[in-house]
Amino acid sequence: MIDFDEKKTKKITNCIITDNCSNFRSIMKLPNLPLTEAFGNFDPSFQGIDQELLISMDSGHVQLKYQVDPEILYDVNNYAFRSESSLKSDRELRVLLKFLEDTLDYPDIRNILEIGANDLKLSKLLKKRTNSVSAVDPLLINDHGKVIDGIQVFGLPIEKVVKETKFIKPDLVIARHTLEHISNPKNMIESLLELVSKDCIFVFEVPSLMHIVESLRFDAIFHQHYNYFDLDSVKKLIAEIGGELINFTYNNQGSNGGSLIFAFRKSKIKVDNETFDHENKFNLLKARSAMYQEQMNLTMKILDELLPPVYGFGAGLMLATLDYHLGGRLQNLECILDDDPKKDGIGYKNLNVLVKSTQRFIPPEQSSFVITSLESIRPIYNRLIQFNPRRIIAPPVT
Repeated sequence: MIDFDEKKTKKITNCIITDNCSNFRSIMKLPNLPLTEAFGNFDPSFQGIDQELLISMDSGHVQLKYQVDPEILYDVNNYAFRSESSLKSDRELRVLLKFLEDTLDYPDIRNILEIGANDLKLSKLLKKRTNSVSAVDPLLINDHGKVIDGIQVFGLPIEKVVKETKFIKPDLVIARHTLEHISNPKNMIESLLELVSKDCIFVFEVPSLMHIVESLRFDAIFHQHYNYFDLDSVKKLIAEIGGELINFTYNNQGSNGGSLIFAFRKSKIKVDNETFDHENKFNLLKARSAMYQEQMNLTMKILDELLPPVYGFGAGLMLATLDYHLGGRLQNLECILDDDPKKDGIGYKNLNVLVKSTQRFIPPEQSSFVITSLESIRPIYNRLIQFNPRRIIAPPVT
């Protein structure tokens, strides 16, 4: 059991991309929100933590009200996420590499720093384009200080790397799905600016808030993501640190409903903050979150009326929050099916449901299915057709 005492949760009272804004409005209250990505034996004492999604009416930035201590969020015994090779991840990397080709002049890039390197896949691809690559990720703690395939590895959070280590001044800093995890992204980037080359380019990929909203993926609001960026808040952040936006694009098939990729550098002239209509943004977020709850209520009603047997498909990392918004209905399923044989027999610490591999168990024809990995709705839907299903439910039902 983890003790989620108050010392492990910090209430945030200021906007974390501007430091000085405190005029917040609530978008969603999420009492007892479960931790995601926690595979293991079911433990009824593995409790959730109260959470709330806020918008700063001064900056327009959307963030969590409470930041849970990283020691809890990324405890190796509880946190399961690792980058894995898949068609989806390969497609996402191709989109990013295309963006880099369109944005950078590679001959000018001699030293690269990747933050949140995880499995080093991107670092290895970048190593083919330059001589020096450093990779930072706390999940690589066992490889801290090593050189792997010519890549210098730092197995620490970037905040500690900035304070405690020295690396060659990078000309490119790149981070995929990392900035949303940073407690104070403005301070982190400002610290890095002291350590990079004068013309260094920063490239970040983050979940796109507007894609989350558009696709009704409010299950993708969870404790590990402190920040929820859209282009407006990105521009605000860049202006706050004295930078200039160089380029941006969207990956509509990216994680959490879609991602935003952007590049910037330190500006040689003062860049004025743009003015945005935060009132309209707040109203949109509230309306879409209400629509999401209506859709989840409809999904719960449909699930309650489905004739058995009913199976889930996709042992997704976000299953705990999806089940949360479905009022625990997913724990009534026969089991969660998954094509990955390595997941056979595993469970979730905070969900009383078992995972079975389709290599060991084939569901009977005319069964009904719930897609339980919303990151892969389209390929899962096509896969389920092969089982001659009675019904396929893909929450939220839109």
